[in-house]
Order: sequence, then structure tokens, then C-alpha cells
Amino acid sequence: MPTMSSFSVICRLRSRRTQRSSTLAHLPRAVTSLASTSGEAAGRGRSLLCTFTEVSTPGSGSPARSVLDGAPETTLESTDIVQVVEYLTYQLLTQYGNNTEIKTALDKYDFYIVPFVNPDGFVYTQTNNRLWRKNRQTRSGASCVGTDMNRNWPYKWEVAGGASTNPCDETYKGAAAGDTPEIKALMAFTNTLTNGKGIKLFIDWHSYGHYILIPYGYNCAAKAPNHARQLSLAQGLSTRIAQSYGTRFTTGQACAALYATVSLVQRVRAAERIELTGNQQTGDSTDYLTDVAKAEFAWTIELRPGSSASNGFVLPAAQILPSSIEQWEGLKYLLTNV
Repeated sequence: MPTMSSFSVICRLRSRRTQRSSTLAHLPRAVTSLASTSGEAAGRGRSLLCTFTEVSTPGSGSPARSVLDGAPETTLESTDIVQVVEYLTYQLLTQYGNNTEIKTALDKYDFYIVPFVNPDGFVYTQTNNRLWRKNRQTRSGASCVGTDMNRNWPYKWEVAGGASTNPCDETYKGAAAGDTPEIKALMAFTNTLTNGKGIKLFIDWHSYGHYILIPYGYNCAAKAPNHARQLSLAQGLSTRIAQSYGTRFTTGQACAALYATVSLVQRVRAAERIELTGNQQTGDSTDYLTDVAKAEFAWTIELRPGSSASNGFVLPAAQILPSSIEQWEGLKYLLTNV
């Protein structure tokens, strides 16, 4: 399994289908702009974007849709999640020749995988504060640093109650919708997919709680046009994940399934300094991908541990591989059934 420090391993892996390495030279221009986000990671002698992996369909025929996979915009939860996403990427790149499920999916779709999108925040967690959540963006007139990027997407950003307007809060949504450099770059790249073949599936992996969350987060009454199909697929995914280790994932709309339990989450996460402001989340990636980018499926998956864990953002190392394995089984189910 690739480790957190082995960024170059994924970059040098060659797909059996494309016989070319997935290096920065092959990345879309919009995404490479993430290499200069808030500025703190500059000059460190390596590219933090090296693990963005593009798996392209060979030959002249283009796939009907794209599959866009992402990891969290927050660094508080990123250490174990990056390793899970690297594991999934490794499996996709190495199982084409011996797994018919994967061969079919890779022949049908393009995959775009971003193991994490907050390089400056990640570096800060390694050098200063393991439980740092936001990016490292400074703002004129504000003494506090950082924005919660998963409340900065320019969709329903202005709705009250789902984020904070205080720059010192962990859920600070920014001064304007989409004003963080990381989200600007992701939006630009996402738009290129939307304007091309479109987006079939988007997954934003987070921790923690054992949740599979479908749209929407901004309004508990709003439902996606294909809500029934999404819910059925999410329930099937939950069943498939449980087959590995018996881990049970709760499924439902983000607003109702996760943020309606705000009192529990506030008690559990008090030690990690997370402040949830209501029974909703505004300006988040999955709502944007659903209604603006027109992804057919756009989900958040909250990984291990369960919601009652007292140290949820510091997952024991022994649980990282099991978490990766059960997510791989779930991803195979999704790729077969979407």
C-alpha cells in the first residue's frame, strides 16, 4: 500500500492501458494552478500535486462520461484519507489486466483523482498543528488565518445557518463565494469536464462517522431529481462495504443524515474544535457538483471511525488498511452499478 510519504510512487505508476506515466505534465492547466495556492508550500523541492492521477481511455474513442474522485478540502481529516485514496488509485492502475469489473470501468470512463486539495494546510498539520482544518489563506483586516474550503463553493454559499462568517471559526466560509485559490482552480477544472462529456460520479471522501451522504446539504427539503436512484445506490454501497469487516455506514441526505444529528456531533467533536452552526451545510462541493456541474451522482463519504469515536480525526494506523480495503470493495460496486 502506498504510504503518505510516497507521493512519487503514484506519479511513476504506468497504466497497463495507456503505457504512460501520470505526471504533472499531463495534468489539465486548471488543476496545475493548485500548485501555487496560498503560497506556504512553495519552494519545498517537490510538487504536492504529484499524486493527482489522470487515467485516460486509450485509443480514439472517448468515454461517455468522466468519474471525478476527490479527497477533503480540510486537512484536519486528511492524513488517513489520502492514504485511502492512494490505495484506491493504486488498485485502479494495477488491476486492469486481472479484474473484469475494473477493466470495464476503465474502458468506459475517464478518472480524475485528487488525493488532497489543501497542500498548505497539509504541510501545516505536519509542522505545527495536527488538527488544523482550514487552508492557510490570510485576509486583510482579519487576525485569524484560513477558510473552510468545503463551505466556500459558490452554490448556496449565501444561505444562512450552514457556515460561519467569523474568520476565526473552523467553519468560516470566506469573504465571498469561491474566493479561495484552491476552490477557484477546482471549479475551473470541473467546468472543463462539465463542458465536455460531463461527470458521472463525484466522491468527496471525508472523516469521520461512517456516512454515505447524497445531496443536498443546504436544505433538508430539497431533493435531487434522481433522489430515489441515488438513495438505492448508496444503500447498496453500504451493504457492499460491510461485507469486508462489518463496518456499517448510514446513508441519506447530507442535511438530514449528518447535520440533523448536530447535537451528537458537537459533543463528539468538541475536543477537535469543530463548530457546526445548524442542521445544514452551505457552499459545499457535492451540492455544487450536483446542481452547477451537473454530476449524475455527487456524494460525500465519511470514513472511519464511527461518529461516537473520541479521537475521530486521528485514526489509529492499524485501521487505515482495513478502511482502504472496504472502500475499494465499495468503489468496485459503484463502478459496476452507476
